[in-house]
Amino acid sequence: MSQAKTNESPPQTMPTETSARIGPGTQEIQTSYIPMHDVPDSATGGSAFPVRSRQRPDYNTPDGRMIYQCGDCGKKDSFRANEPIRCRSCACRVFHKVRTTRLTHYKAD
Repeated sequence: MSQAKTNESPPQTMPTETSARIGPGTQEIQTSYIPMHDVPDSATGGSAFPVRSRQRPDYNTPDGRMIYQCGDCGKKDSFRANEPIRCRSCACRVFHKVRTTRLTHYKAD
């Protein structure tokens, strides 16, 4: 009772950057997927083409600028694009990004 080997090979895929890194025998997946939110249906009068939502990112200030904390004195401040990055109270140049105050819940199993 010997088993005969067949010459069947796995389906060939085009060698791409992702499949070359993962290894042989894996299938290529679509990596350019960008999720879209609140896409209107074309049957209800919406656009036939999907539209991405254009909401501003949720930063910690009302005008949308990021808040940084001085590494030396701990004062919180925000900067414009053309301002020098330097603490206004102690002239330190080391800043840390302040974490968001938005609550995040994780489901524990």
